[in-house]
Amino acid sequence: MYAFSKAVNSMHSEDVKQLMKQASGKSLISFAGGMPNNDLFPVEQIDEIFNSLPEEVKKLCFQYGPTSGYPPLVKSLEFYLKNKGLAVGDNKILVTTGSLQAISIITQEFVNEGDIILTENPCFMGALSVFETYGAEIHSIPIDKNGIDIEALKSKIKSLDRKPKFLYVTPNYHNPAGIIYTPERKQELLEVLSGTGIILLEDDAYSDLYFNDEERHLTKSMKSFGSKDVEIIYTGSFSKILGPGFRLGFMLSSEEISEKAETVKQALDACTSNFMQILANEFLVQQKLESYLA
Repeated sequence: MYAFSKAVNSMHSEDVKQLMKQASGKSLISFAGGMPNNDLFPVEQIDEIFNSLPEEVKKLCFQYGPTSGYPPLVKSLEFYLKNKGLAVGDNKILVTTGSLQAISIITQEFVNEGDIILTENPCFMGALSVFETYGAEIHSIPIDKNGIDIEALKSKIKSLDRKPKFLYVTPNYHNPAGIIYTPERKQELLEVLSGTGIILLEDDAYSDLYFNDEERHLTKSMKSFGSKDVEIIYTGSFSKILGPGFRLGFMLSSEEISEKAETVKQALDACTSNFMQILANEFLVQQKLESYLA
């Protein structure tokens, strides 16, 4: 009998493990997880990109890199985010090993055992597993077709005896509900959080997968709304576009939050794969990414 840590014993990720195991089977087409079709992966383009790289850059693919991210990719991400209406400004980008790592880093950065985290109901299973690991007290708020239930959120915040560390939301192509928050609901949410000191953790892994210009307009991130009274940490990912195997995400937050997050990441894995960062950067620089957007 092993004396496992309290954190490990608090994990309830069996459903996630079974989901990933089953979804990897060749005979199953799974709609349970956010897994792209294998036939859509840019295999030929990756071959072309890697073969066209200068020899010195190829060598960098196999080397450690800065914890904050491969500098050319960080610069390319600034332009990428600007095109999404997200000017970096005083904020700072941190490249992560998937957006789930960004969620984990933020949780480790802010949450002590027993601290409160607010989530939607339903909520992304992977994020819930992270929150449980760090001993958070999770309070869930129902959602409807337009987004999080504003009155339920107000009531929950009022009923708590202490301030939640953050509210975690997936406003665009919600996982697992599939909804897009209306612009009005996004604005209402920001108004509720204004002045409360509750951080908004915005998980935006899916917003590039819009089907038409109308949906593209609806997927505007809440961080781009320019609210000065709400601290918003934005996370994104290339997993749904280039491929989950890239394990490449990023977060955009204030410099102070980002600096602490970089310290946490350094302790976790030192840096995200240079190989994947360099390939992703070339996709952005050569404007190949657009062909994988809806």
